Amino acid sequence: MKNIVFFTGVQRFCRSVKDLGFEVATLAEPDEDLSSRTDLDYLVAYDPVNDSEDLAGLAEALKSWPQRDRVVAVLNRRERRVLEHAVLLASFGLTGLNLHQAQVFRDKYLMRRTVDVRYPELNGQFTTMAGPEPPPDLRFPVALKPRNLFKSILIYKCRNMDELTSALTRFQEALPLAARRHGVPIRDSVLVETWLEGQEVALDSVVDGSGRVWPGLITDLKSGAALGHDDYHVYARISPTELSDQDQAAVKEVNAKVAAALGIKNVALHSDIMVTPHGPKLVETGARIGGYRSEMAELTYGFSLDAANLSVCLGREPDLTQKFLRHTAVLEYFPPRPGKLRVITGLDRIKELPSFYRLKQRMDLGAAVGLAGDGYRCPVFVILNHANRDVFKADLAAAEHLVKVEVA
Repeated sequence: MKNIVFFTGVQRFCRSVKDLGFEVATLAEPDEDLSSRTDLDYLVAYDPVNDSEDLAGLAEALKSWPQRDRVVAVLNRRERRVLEHAVLLASFGLTGLNLHQAQVFRDKYLMRRTVDVRYPELNGQFTTMAGPEPPPDLRFPVALKPRNLFKSILIYKCRNMDELTSALTRFQEALPLAARRHGVPIRDSVLVETWLEGQEVALDSVVDGSGRVWPGLITDLKSGAALGHDDYHVYARISPTELSDQDQAAVKEVNAKVAAALGIKNVALHSDIMVTPHGPKLVETGARIGGYRSEMAELTYGFSLDAANLSVCLGREPDLTQKFLRHTAVLEYFPPRPGKLRVITGLDRIKELPSFYRLKQRMDLGAAVGLAGDGYRCPVFVILNHANRDVFKADLAAAEHLVKVEVA
């Protein structure tokens, strides 16, 4: 009988795992229709809404799952499934992320505290705030963000106390809808931390069974604020990075320190890092491959972060060898304000760009859309890819102005 690779949710890499000779299992929510997926051998029913916060129901169900002894690896690409990832590993007796580590990854404040014990230089000032009373000795500007949400959602830049108070009110108003939309129970208290300035990048790595970090893909990040939006979602993810070799080495050292501080093994590690005049600072980190990053690595360099993740889970050395060099960008477009999606203009024109690779419109006309700061997801994303840097750069500049998300 074949060994099984278990996924916390269906993803593109399931097909590749099937081709490698494994059987594939995944968690399946009640409203998921996976009947057309020929790459899935086993579906394990899972209802995150009705499960208890400690996921005891999932752990209990897995005790009697007939195929449990054949599972050799668990892979997770979803930040909101990091706790499930830990429960699955424990249930199958596999080494990797434990529940405490998963809880640290899902709570930005706990993450900051854990990293601060060994590497305080990676953090700015940080604290929590549960009500209108400001924390003592607060130095502006600061970022206000939820402790346990993802995708740059509900993040606000506050330059003074009035803006902080206003942001907290906005956060509390957006909280219930954002929690329902993303299926994540969000803590009432928020994280307040130093607002960092510099070049923001992300580094996706894999960590093997000895704790060694294998750096994979560095992407340059550009926020929605650069487009004139009062929003701090990541508008553009761009690879290869334009950081100097010295800054790249410093960014890789940050990921190595994060892995050591959190004690993780046999897992992917995705960190957002701000390269500041005072050295690199940690913005966020997650026990997963970042959004779009595996496809970006394949398009830019020809290696697979997903395959590298599977390799370390199986006790093998990951292959992160650059096979070629192309230029890639993933662009997420949001409307300038909340409303009902009326039209997305410019999609036909962007398809004519030499660098155009693919796009996906996630929401139908009439759907409720808005800023990431109000808890919404992007209605449409575009991927550019080209071998010629000058062609790519020209198309990237044009793409900023071609697509407009209009609301009624």
